[in-house]
Amino acid sequence: MQKKKSYRRDIDGLRALAVIGVIFYHSEILINKVLIFSGGFLGVDIFFVISGYLITSIIYKENKVKKFSFINFYIRRIRRLLPALLVVLFVSLIFSYFLFLPVEFKLYLDSIISSIFFYSNFHFHYSGQAYGQAILSTKPLLHTWSLAVEEQFYILYPIFLIFSVHLFKKKIKFLFFLIILFSLIFASYISENHPSFNFYMLFTRSWELMCGAVIALYHLEEKKRKHYNFLSYLGFFLIIFSFIFFDDPNQHPSFLTLIPVVGCCLIIIDKESNSSINKFLSHKLFVNIGLISYSLYLWHHPILSFGKISGITEESIFFKILLILLSFFLSALTYHMVEKKLRNSNFISFKKLFIILISTIIFLILFTFYLPSNHKLRYPKILEDIKNQTWYATKQFFKPCFQRKFIFCSYGDKENEDTIFLVGDSIMASLQEELRLSLQKRNKNFIIMTNGGCDFLTINQRVKKKKFCNYKIQT
Repeated sequence: MQKKKSYRRDIDGLRALAVIGVIFYHSEILINKVLIFSGGFLGVDIFFVISGYLITSIIYKENKVKKFSFINFYIRRIRRLLPALLVVLFVSLIFSYFLFLPVEFKLYLDSIISSIFFYSNFHFHYSGQAYGQAILSTKPLLHTWSLAVEEQFYILYPIFLIFSVHLFKKKIKFLFFLIILFSLIFASYISENHPSFNFYMLFTRSWELMCGAVIALYHLEEKKRKHYNFLSYLGFFLIIFSFIFFDDPNQHPSFLTLIPVVGCCLIIIDKESNSSINKFLSHKLFVNIGLISYSLYLWHHPILSFGKISGITEESIFFKILLILLSFFLSALTYHMVEKKLRNSNFISFKKLFIILISTIIFLILFTFYLPSNHKLRYPKILEDIKNQTWYATKQFFKPCFQRKFIFCSYGDKENEDTIFLVGDSIMASLQEELRLSLQKRNKNFIIMTNGGCDFLTINQRVKKKKFCNYKIQT
C-alpha cells in the first residue's frame, strides 16, 4: 500500500526522536553519574505538537471538500489507539498480579480503568503521583496520562475546529494564537504552586497542541512555499538542547517549554526541505522507529517499571538495555500484528472490532472487581494494615496546608507566643496531620510550612523570616 503524497517521513523521524528521548529518560541510564537525556520527558511535548499538526491537517482538508465525518474521525481514533493499549494493559495485568503487594495491586487496577476511559491524567494527579519524583515510577501505567490528554483533545477539538472555521473563517489563526497565549500564561503562572495539576491537564497542555494546529493552517493556506533550511537546523538544536540540559518535569509546561516546542515547530514548518536535518529524520531507521512509536511508548514504561519493581535493573545497565530491546521487539510485533491490521477496514470491519474491544474492556473491568480479593489471600493481612497508614493511603497531599509557598496555615491558640513551626519536605508533611491534632489539644500555636521536593528550605525565605519574627518563643 503506497503512502499518500501528504505523508511526511520527517514527522515519523520526529516521533522517533521524541520516543527515544522519553525512553532514555525513563531508563535512568547514567554515564559518569549524569543521566542521559535528563530532559527526555519533553518528548511528550513534541508528540503533542505533532498531534495538533496532523489532526488539524486531516480535519481541515476533509471539511474543505465537505467529506469530514465526526463518526469516521472517532472510528479512526478508536482503531488507532485502543487495540494496542488493551494488549499492553492485559499483558501488564498478569505481571502486576505476581509482582505487586495487595494495596499496590488495587491501585494498579484503578489505573487500568482510568487508562481505558482516558482519564488517567486526572487519576494520577488526584492520587498524588507527581511525575518525575523518582523518574521511573513504580506505577506501570503512569505514562498513559499523555494518552488521556490526547484523547480528550481528540474528543473536543473536532467540534471546536469545525465551529471555529465556520464562525471565524480567515481569523481562525488569530483565535488560535490567543488560545496559545492564554494557555501558556496560565501554565507558567500555576507551574510554581500547582506543578502536578499543571503537568497533567489538557488546559495547560492545549497551547502545545495548538502550536501544531497553527502550523497546519499555515501550510494549508499558503500559496507560495518558501523553504528556509536553517529553520530545521535551529529546531533540531533546540530539541537536543532541551533533552540534555532540562531535568525537572515540575517546571513544565511553562515558558521554558517553548524551547522544545518551538524547535519541533521549526522542523515541521520547514516542509519539503532538502536540509541535512530533514534527510536525517527521514532516514529509514528513524522512520521505522517513528512508525512503531505509539506501541513503543505503550510498552517501554511498564516493562522498565516492572524491571525496577522486581529489582533486576537495580544498578544494572545490561538489564536496562535488555528491557529496552524487549520493548522494541514487542512494539514491532504489536505494530505489525495489531496496530497495522486492525486499522485496515478490509481486514476487519468496525462492527467486529467494536465487539472485540468492548468484550476485552468488560473482561478487564470484571478483573478489577474479582482479582483484589483473590490477590489478598496471597499475603498476610498486616501488610494491608501498615499500608493504610502511609502517605498515599491517608492522602496527605490533599491536606489544605501542603505545598504552600506564600500564605501558611496556622492552627491552635494564636494568642500563645509559644509557636511550633513545621518546615520540611513531603516526609515532614506526612507528620503534619497527627501533629496538628496533638498540638491543638495542648493549645499550642502550630504553623505548617511544608513543600514537596528538595528545595523546601530555599522557597520564599523572605516570607518565612517575616513569619518567624512575629513570634518570640519558637520550636
